[in-house]
Amino acid sequence: MATCRALRQLIQRVPDVELGAVAQSTELSLARNKPSGKRLIIPVSVNIYGPISVADQVGSTLSSFSYFLQHPIYLPPNFEYYNPQMYHRSGDKMENLTHLVGITDMEFKAKAISDEVQHVLESLETLVYDDAPLTPNQPTIIQPEAVNTPLKSHQVTALRFIQQREHHEHCQKVHQALRFNIQLPTHLDIPSYGMGGILADVMGLGKTLTMISAIVSTLEQSRSRHFHVGARQATVLSSATLIAVSSMQVLDVWETEITSHVKAGALRTYKFHGKDRATNPKDLQDYDIVLTTYGVLSADSKGRSVLHQVQWHRVVLDEAHWIRNQSSKQFKATVDLKSIRRWCLTGTPIQNRLDDLVSLLTFLHFHPFCQQSVFQRHILEPLRRDTRGHQLRGLLSAICLRRSDKLLNLPDPILDQVSILLQTNERDAYNNVLKQCERDIDTQVSSQAKIKKFSILFASIMKLRRLCNHGTHPVVSNKLLGADIAGGGYVDEGCSLCDGNGEDKLDLGEGEICPQCGRDPSLSSFTRPRSPSRSKSPSMSEKADIAASPAYTTCSSSPYYSQNTEQQTSSKLCAVIDRLKQTEFGSKSLVFSYWTATLDLLERYMEAAGISYLRIDGRVDSTQRLRILEAFKTTQVPVLLMTIQTGAVGLNLTAANYVHIVEPQWNPSVEEQAIARAIRMGQTRRVTVVRYMVKSSVEENIVNLQKRKRNLAKFTLDGTDDEGISGTLDVSWLCYLTYRYLSTN
Repeated sequence: MATCRALRQLIQRVPDVELGAVAQSTELSLARNKPSGKRLIIPVSVNIYGPISVADQVGSTLSSFSYFLQHPIYLPPNFEYYNPQMYHRSGDKMENLTHLVGITDMEFKAKAISDEVQHVLESLETLVYDDAPLTPNQPTIIQPEAVNTPLKSHQVTALRFIQQREHHEHCQKVHQALRFNIQLPTHLDIPSYGMGGILADVMGLGKTLTMISAIVSTLEQSRSRHFHVGARQATVLSSATLIAVSSMQVLDVWETEITSHVKAGALRTYKFHGKDRATNPKDLQDYDIVLTTYGVLSADSKGRSVLHQVQWHRVVLDEAHWIRNQSSKQFKATVDLKSIRRWCLTGTPIQNRLDDLVSLLTFLHFHPFCQQSVFQRHILEPLRRDTRGHQLRGLLSAICLRRSDKLLNLPDPILDQVSILLQTNERDAYNNVLKQCERDIDTQVSSQAKIKKFSILFASIMKLRRLCNHGTHPVVSNKLLGADIAGGGYVDEGCSLCDGNGEDKLDLGEGEICPQCGRDPSLSSFTRPRSPSRSKSPSMSEKADIAASPAYTTCSSSPYYSQNTEQQTSSKLCAVIDRLKQTEFGSKSLVFSYWTATLDLLERYMEAAGISYLRIDGRVDSTQRLRILEAFKTTQVPVLLMTIQTGAVGLNLTAANYVHIVEPQWNPSVEEQAIARAIRMGQTRRVTVVRYMVKSSVEENIVNLQKRKRNLAKFTLDGTDDEGISGTLDVSWLCYLTYRYLSTN
């Protein structure tokens, strides 16, 4: 309906345009074969036809409704394609983009396969585990007495699923059915003692509490230690469940959840972290839960590993997608852990490649599908042949439980896009960056320096991004505009997981994107990133109510603006302050930015405006972070400032009902994860998401790329990096736009 309203307004404001609907012939063929009485939804794209003289008016009208033109899939003969929303200077002739029309057969095939994989993941939600028959020796699921918090019905279902997957007779029955459905040859055996699975509920459904409840419900069994099958004689038997998490921040969340939901003294927990951690495996025998991080687990695996000398009752990988890179240290360290009960908790069991699933199956010791050759032949090849995921669905339904956030019955978030016009002095500074980029390219060409044109362009893009936030403040002119291009001084304190030096740092493969902050660690040398991770949960932007786009925001309404000189202006931060001041009393706001320098400036604006706030970034230690989070929850302080890489993972921030994303991120899933901190179980209010974007800037291009990605394949079979298939945020495309702008001026 929103699209229809926007198009109706377009033809009213620009009467010279005509609309033409385009649908794939393969989609229309489905309509002919549709069973009577069944509903069928066919994707349709709309071409906008008109004279080139009205192109800019078309672009601005659509932008006012937060709609962005994509490359058309079809164009009639003798027509040319122009896109007024592709950046060009006023008065310049738009570039003919007809060569970008249409998609290749390979891209179409990849999209069909990707859609089927998405359909398979969604179909797992229809599996009903509550009514599954119990074996004679299987107890009825009841609320564990030591768990204080009543479990939601979907958590009870998940607890039933965990119990079934840890029961020998049930696993044997399921594995026999799986062999029949996939028609495995007789020599490929599925071991019946391979217990465990994947709990893949989307973010916000309480996977942590569910697993804690599962641990509590089996305490009698685990403490008896009569559960180890095939344990080596020299192995230390432990009653504990080992839980590996991505960072100390998430480890703190687990400790908080245990304290909040479990009766005091019911669980014996130990934190295997820091220089004083246990050095003797026997010291870990009598705990119920041992918490550690992937980084510590990897470091500990060198030499005589303490954790690898223990036969655990259960091993749980939180955010298990961290091990998807099979060449990483954390993957190798987790696979070698000893336990027959092995669990993966992840909202994204498949991120970009189906090979991601093989990594999880390898950790689960789920033979023979953890063998690449078997997975290729019996899962991937059938999917390639007819794009139907029968085999993949059969495999996942045996070991995976996944539900969407529809179970929470939360209202869809309100999305508010704030478009910002730069002041004249800010626009001058913006153009100066482009001019400096042009001079640097000329110098590079004349001196035959080794630095590549792409590196210069990418450095300029990063400068432009920060200028959109900081305007003409000295932090920009001193640190940014004068920065040495080769030095990469554009990055503030980075993600502790991919950019740190401590023991929690993870081993990311070349070109692999950090799932927490969405950054390729190699970007410091300005190399091209590959396939950012994407959340597979339903996109909030796809299902939310879209607020009417406001008028372009200026600084004139900000009390801080009058206290600044003309040389120290940030239109964007003024807009953030204006929005925070408009928030109704009793509401709480999360404000996310990638840069600590942006938060530093924002603090000054908030103090001038009389807005109280708290702040968390990568420099805040775990103890202080917990105090700040508790204060935000229990006091009247209305705003929490956070770096997005700190707040995107593991936190429950349902006290907030407003989420502000100060700048668009390279990886759109990072934004979704940050928003999910507020939209999750326990939220009682409707959440408003406010995104800020500078008009006619590099930010507009980044947002355009994010929207373009939604029309491309989310998943690939083999991880190829072909354009339009992997869903990569094509940074080189932004570089091309920058270079084209320079070459025409």
